[in-house]
Amino acid sequence: MAAIPPAPPVLALSPKIPDHEVASRLAQSLRRRTGQFLCGFPSTRPPASAITLGNAKFLSLPEAAALVEDLDVVGFAGVGGHAPSTGFVRALAERFEASEALMTPKQLTLLAPGGETTLDPLLEAPGLVAKLFTSHLGAHPAAAARMGAPPTGNVAALEVHVLPRGAFSLCVARMATDGANSYACAAGVGTAVYDPRCGGGTARTAGVKDEYVRCEEDGSLRYFAPLPTVAVVNAAAADAKGNVYARGASAPADAAELAAAAALNGGRVVAVVAFVVPEGYGPILVPAARVSAVVVDRTLEQGFGALHVAPWPFLVAPNAAADADTGG
Repeated sequence: MAAIPPAPPVLALSPKIPDHEVASRLAQSLRRRTGQFLCGFPSTRPPASAITLGNAKFLSLPEAAALVEDLDVVGFAGVGGHAPSTGFVRALAERFEASEALMTPKQLTLLAPGGETTLDPLLEAPGLVAKLFTSHLGAHPAAAARMGAPPTGNVAALEVHVLPRGAFSLCVARMATDGANSYACAAGVGTAVYDPRCGGGTARTAGVKDEYVRCEEDGSLRYFAPLPTVAVVNAAAADAKGNVYARGASAPADAAELAAAAALNGGRVVAVVAFVVPEGYGPILVPAARVSAVVVDRTLEQGFGALHVAPWPFLVAPNAAADADTGG
């Protein structure tokens, strides 16, 4: 077993850092050390490298956030606390706040098939997001608060729609292959949650008449979702050409499909990664031809507080080299 590295000097943190931040860093350190003790150093951790210059696709977080326009449909591929888009979300929220009276970008629609939990900074800002499509309303506390908020000025209450997790993902998969934005299945049939024949539907905001589910002649339910114009992907690594790799990801989930759907729809794909690696590093998650921007963020999370630079190895599949070495 590999030696455990010394813990970060969290006990020597500046007294200017709030107590809750100290506690958070201590918790992250404990989680990382526990994972390293149980599993050794992860073979999935990429080598450290610098940003490769000369490729215009490599942008900063604020530059990538500036690619989002008014009325865009922005898809986030995170699943709960896995593969969060924390830095990009923060940059987009800060851009909106800095625009003041211009309110740019505004009236966005967010797609969260996996119920990514980091979207609240966007949902909290009246005027920034008009609609949210998710599979887990409980993952977005700010959405629940804004659903019932009275309209202020020209800003209406947040319109929220909830689709079954599997149906939502399969809908996104269809978007990626033929551009269709619906999927019919048995999920929700006969329930008061989703089936219109039983008083159900997708809308969770009171007074919303639009529903994104329809009864089919064969008894199934067909679910719909807007086509993405922007896809945001969290991955451990990309190469200098902009190919984004699946290696090191704890939950790729809908990332490849959302990116393909956005590209097919003439939209933009933003990949936030922690490393730049040599070409051929592993299986490609999103090919460079579909990627509009690559952001290198060394603080990017693998998930649940673990960073890609110090990941939890038990959350990722062994890579090919590790399989060959161990006979796996």
